[in-house]
Amino acid sequence: MRLLDIKGLSIFKKEGALISDASLSILAGESVGLFGESGSGKSVFSLFLLGLLNPDVFRVSARSAVFFNNSGGFNLLAKKEKEWNLFRRRCVSMVFQDPSVALNPTII
Repeated sequence: MRLLDIKGLSIFKKEGALISDASLSILAGESVGLFGESGSGKSVFSLFLLGLLNPDVFRVSARSAVFFNNSGGFNLLAKKEKEWNLFRRRCVSMVFQDPSVALNPTII
C-alpha cells in the first residue's frame, strides 16, 4: 500500500528552480531518510510536505502529489489552510534541525 506518491514535483523561487521534476513514492511501513549537500533542497522539500512554503515566495507545481491515509488521500497541492491544518494535526509531524530544542524529554 502506498503512503506517499509524488510525480513531477518542481519548486521555484524568483531565482529559479530549487527542485525540478522530482518523483517519490513511499510504501506504508518503509523507513526513508532524506539526505544531501547543503542547499540541495532537503528543507524546502520537507516544508512542502507540511504545506509550510510561503506562496508569496515559492511556486509549486506537480503532476500529482498525494499522501494516502485511512480516510483516502490528501492532495499535497491543496490551497486551503483549513485542510492543511487538519492534515498536519492527524497525519504528519516534523522534527526541526536542532533536536535539542525540538525534543525536550522534560515535557510530557
